[in-house]
Amino acid sequence: MTPDSQASPDIEQLLADFQRWLLDGHFQRGSLSKYRGSEPGLQRMNLRPVQIKGQPYLQIVFRHATRDVTKNHPAAQAAAALRPWLGPGAFRHAVLHHGTARAEWMVTERGQVHARTVSAAPAQ
Repeated sequence: MTPDSQASPDIEQLLADFQRWLLDGHFQRGSLSKYRGSEPGLQRMNLRPVQIKGQPYLQIVFRHATRDVTKNHPAAQAAAALRPWLGPGAFRHAVLHHGTARAEWMVTERGQVHARTVSAAPAQ
């Protein structure tokens, strides 16, 4: 799969936020779902930060109907690793969790793109 050269500003903002959260150590977990691409059996992707030999990495678990495939990407290259998986011909829904916020991105069946970041309410 190749990156979409006409990536929407919403995707670029989501990826910029994600990259910043991952590099500053606040990214907790994420998932991509509603797959509409050509890879057979792929259902979703689960994302989480990991440390490998003391260095920050993004672990991506590709969930298929009968197997899982895990790939680790250096944190500095994480946004580039996700970019080709977002869009109408790939995953149509992404949720990324930060310590104090949640970013959601979605493509509807009609091709409309929706993005939002929701901050968690402060504890009282």
